[in-house]
Amino acid sequence: MLLPLTLLALFGCADPLTELVVVISSDVPQADFEKVDVLVTGPTGAMVLGSTNDFREPNASDLPLSIGLVLEGPTLSPLTVEVTGTLRDGSVIAFEIDTGFVPLETRVIEAHLYGACADLGCDGRCVADPAGTTECRTRSVESETLPEYTGDVRDHLIPPPG
Repeated sequence: MLLPLTLLALFGCADPLTELVVVISSDVPQADFEKVDVLVTGPTGAMVLGSTNDFREPNASDLPLSIGLVLEGPTLSPLTVEVTGTLRDGSVIAFEIDTGFVPLETRVIEAHLYGACADLGCDGRCVADPAGTTECRTRSVESETLPEYTGDVRDHLIPPPG
């Protein structure tokens, strides 16, 4: 019985990561998207990540999309994440957030691309309720208020209507 306890001791002592998981979901059918672009810039304004998921390509990932960002260095913030969904009809749904990391925790940026927010031009995050009422929210979000990652991307998607 020593082996299972030893394995638990070996694998149970890993240091927790300082990480952000960006979960991108939408109430717009994936077939209506042309592409989703993600741009992440760090504290100096330099690009940390630039990624495009082109749904016209055969190897494109399906929605929801998720990207993990692990802190490498001492600076926790600011971090800017911009997610832009371009629809096949040319309209654009944008989500922008300025936030940071929480030391030794994994937090989630829930980047919901609401169809009702297409072409609204919010400087920040646009949210919509099931009735289609939209609201522009600030792009600045304290990292401690971001939800904790549950380990399952499905817990962080746009809630179904009703």
